Amino acid sequence: MKMNRIHRLRRTLACLGIFLLMATAVGGLDARPAQASPASDFKYELWMTFTTPEDKVRCLGSTTEMEIFFTNAVAGDAMSIIPLWYYGTATVTVSAKRGTVNPGKFIAKDVQYSKTESFKFTYKAKKEGPETVKAVVVLKGGRAGTQRVEKSLSFEVVPCQFKIHGSMDTGKILNAQMMPGWKFVGTYDIVGKLTVDDQGIHGLGMASLFQAGLFTGEGVDMPGGNCVQEPPWESFAVVEIEGDEVAWRDKGTLNLTFKIEPMSIGASQIQCVDAEGGSGSSPFPAGNLAAFTEIVEPVSASGGHTTSGDGAYQMDLVVIPEKKP
Repeated sequence: MKMNRIHRLRRTLACLGIFLLMATAVGGLDARPAQASPASDFKYELWMTFTTPEDKVRCLGSTTEMEIFFTNAVAGDAMSIIPLWYYGTATVTVSAKRGTVNPGKFIAKDVQYSKTESFKFTYKAKKEGPETVKAVVVLKGGRAGTQRVEKSLSFEVVPCQFKIHGSMDTGKILNAQMMPGWKFVGTYDIVGKLTVDDQGIHGLGMASLFQAGLFTGEGVDMPGGNCVQEPPWESFAVVEIEGDEVAWRDKGTLNLTFKIEPMSIGASQIQCVDAEGGSGSSPFPAGNLAAFTEIVEPVSASGGHTTSGDGAYQMDLVVIPEKKP
């Protein structure tokens, strides 16, 4: 009887042990702490944008409003387990190499995950030359500690009022076409001013013509006597100057077009006196030069030398920036 009780007790304990072992195994699977995916390091992106297109050149003395956008983003699978709670404090500082910025500092508190912050400031172009505007964001607090990111924007500051002067030797053109013995002196000039502002690239100028001829008999067998044009041709016309804003913004060049209004030319005549004192004349009636459009070869936004036309009718032009006070 005693042996039977001991046997039953052993069998019961053995079954209980097997049950506890199974329960412990199953319970262990349920009770084991869940292992969260390791959160990725926080990464920060800084965007800088103009309220106007990102020009390659900016006018000396101009004021531009700029805006910075930055956000606190998390990479990887950790994005799904990061709560939208307080993360840290961001300090933004902005500086310019040649110009001024106002304000130059901004503090954003309670920066949260995926919350986009923005900061507006005004840039003023104070000095011509290569310019760099730099923004730095320093974010402190949270699991990633202190992080820093920066972005720079570069462009050229140039004077945006220009003087234009072009000249063509018309005497040389006529001398190549006339018969021997004639000498013509003449010039065709364009003088104007150009402005680059919010209204575009525009200006006004004046085209002028002076032409006078003289017969000297040089190169021909006609001794003595001479002929002269009287009065010389003199005339003027208004010139409208237009510029390509896309070329200015994207390439940093002045691509100009001259629209020249009709030019009236007064009557003139050739008066001649021979060796014996005899005289005579031949009239040149009044006339008009029709309006026309002239495309100028591109020139740097900082000014320089360029041309329009071609061959004998090529005009040399200089574009000179005016300094602002």
